[in-house]
Amino acid sequence: MADAITAAITAAKMLEHDCNALLVKIKPLLAGKSAKVHGMIVAELASIWLAGHIVEGDPAATERLRKNLLSVLTRTIREMTPINAALMGV
Repeated sequence: MADAITAAITAAKMLEHDCNALLVKIKPLLAGKSAKVHGMIVAELASIWLAGHIVEGDPAATERLRKNLLSVLTRTIREMTPINAALMGV
């Protein structure tokens, strides 16, 4: 059990590192762009992410999965917004 927990923590740290490395590259590309542009990019990326989640041979299950993932994404965004607002000083 301890090995599984250690592996999960290690995987989470690696994922966080990968995400942060990408954010460092992406942020300068978005700097100075309007909120509308940011929103369009976020929407495009989210739709690509959702489209990649498929339950083979079961369109109804695929739709349920995507609906659940969108709910998780929305909840995560709501949780992260006050943190980022504070970091931005707004």
